[in-house]
Amino acid sequence: MITACPSCKSIELEILVNMGHQPMSHYTKETEEKKELIIKRCKKCSMIFNSSPIIGDFEEEYKFLSSTSTLIKNEAKKQSKEIIEHYIKIEKKFPKVLIEIASNDGYLLEEIKIKSPNTRLVGVDPSKLAFKIANKKGINQFQGYFNMENLDRIKDICGDKPDIIVANNVITHVPNLIEFFKTLSIMIGDHTKTCIRFQSTEQLLKQCHHECFYHENYNFPLVVNIEEIANKNGMEVYDGKKIEYHGGSIELWLKRKKAESTIISKEYQNIRKESQNTINNIENITSTFKKKKEKSIKAIEMFLMKAQAKGQKVGGYAAPQKAVTVLNSIKSENNNIKWIGDISKDKQGTFIAGTSIRIISLDDLINKKMDIIVVFAWNLYDEIKECLVSRGIDNKKIYNIKDIESMEL
Repeated sequence: MITACPSCKSIELEILVNMGHQPMSHYTKETEEKKELIIKRCKKCSMIFNSSPIIGDFEEEYKFLSSTSTLIKNEAKKQSKEIIEHYIKIEKKFPKVLIEIASNDGYLLEEIKIKSPNTRLVGVDPSKLAFKIANKKGINQFQGYFNMENLDRIKDICGDKPDIIVANNVITHVPNLIEFFKTLSIMIGDHTKTCIRFQSTEQLLKQCHHECFYHENYNFPLVVNIEEIANKNGMEVYDGKKIEYHGGSIELWLKRKKAESTIISKEYQNIRKESQNTINNIENITSTFKKKKEKSIKAIEMFLMKAQAKGQKVGGYAAPQKAVTVLNSIKSENNNIKWIGDISKDKQGTFIAGTSIRIISLDDLINKKMDIIVVFAWNLYDEIKECLVSRGIDNKKIYNIKDIESMEL
């Protein structure tokens, strides 16, 4: 149990939400052990974090592959162009070396290679499955974590100081956020530009994305928290923007702090102001979050109970980690879902961790003739709905889990 804030080290903490007993969400075992998941908030700096973390095995067990999603691949095409253009605008040349932390199966590095063919690209990811697929694509990838222990080996692969470092959806999964930024500060050079993307905690609270709390998510920093940690490690934020991605994300650009003053973009100033406003109103925001979370779980249970009373067969589609959190939060007697379809062959034939819900292929799900299909990957809902309709599933049978959560009790 963590008893001090991972950012400012204050011991003045409060429980934001108790998610009950949850399994490791990226595992796929029916009998996976469940442990209490308690999310706390620091009263001093408002950092939100997992106070009962379990360090998961991302090397052997992690089966999510970014390239399976059209939406993610399209976002990669867009981001790769923006990354190269951002660097050229400042440095007036193409980057020589680029590192992506948590590069998964190389989905983004593939696109960057098209935009900047002479750039040396290096991926870093712990997943053996992602490493294997990335290597087949010809991507130079280090299989392991980006931390102090592996820093020298990563440096050797890069050869030179990187011109760009990219870290998409990484900081939430980092057990030690201070060490991560310390490692970054050692890795960067005077001209290195670091692009960090992460789910907006400000939006997570306001939109009540409670299903994003699971054991493998350790930190939920506000923008001002990131700024403070970066400053302590000799780095500073100079640019940023909001992204309508994963229910609302933030992109920040960082560089080494210098003696002279840095020009901060107006867009980042607005983001920082909104983050500070969240802190100023944190008591009301967290109170509302707790009420919405309880109502959401009750609404899902009520929806499933009504379907069960009508004799309707309910299935699910997409088995992200968010689905594990939701399905382990509702009472088992109210859950009549037996199957969830997923495009990943590595997930098919396994289970939603901690439940008896089996993950099957879309073909098998269609053959079971469901009356209702609940889409758990709400951030990919439009893409998934289009896919299901194209396979002959009635549009009226498809429900977004977020729409169900919002139903009146």
